[in-house]
Amino acid sequence: MNKIAIDIALLLPSEIEDICIDINNKYESSRPLKKDDYRTHITLAMGVIEKNKIKEITEWLQNINIPPIDVIINKIKYTAPEGDNSSLEIMKSSELQTLHQTIINYIKQYLQKDASLEMLYKGNETGITENTKLWLDTFNDKTANNNYWPHITLNCHNAETTLPLKFKANTIALCHVGDGVTCRKILFEKNLTSN
Repeated sequence: MNKIAIDIALLLPSEIEDICIDINNKYESSRPLKKDDYRTHITLAMGVIEKNKIKEITEWLQNINIPPIDVIINKIKYTAPEGDNSSLEIMKSSELQTLHQTIINYIKQYLQKDASLEMLYKGNETGITENTKLWLDTFNDKTANNNYWPHITLNCHNAETTLPLKFKANTIALCHVGDGVTCRKILFEKNLTSN
């Protein structure tokens, strides 16, 4: 297969990642969040690309000069395509929206449709749900730009935690995604700096 399903995302600082993993462990979980798999993240763009474009995209990401992003998690949202799936909803700031827009404006030239399990990380083991296929095939058309919804998927049901949470997101990554559009394997990551 010469295509791969990817997510360009902000990774979370260790202390926020720990909170998300603890929530995931405490409540009924569909997928276990970890520090080396099923990474917690804030999606900036996602979709299917040709594998031979990874180097080109990572070189572009390497040259991004954007400072760390202030993030405020202000509520928990429950969605129900497959039960009450909990997400930490992030306040949409102009900095976060600008970063999303910068990424989507660049990556859209590479995005393709028809996501399949062969494009996923360990897709032959997990399969691909209709929801995963829908997210990968339509993110740019339906969820980007003014419809962008920054959030952290917790992969568990009916979660609770003390809010708000405030932090700086200072790592951008290109991830190979698995079913559920989960960040399974980091292909590239870079610290955002103020320089």
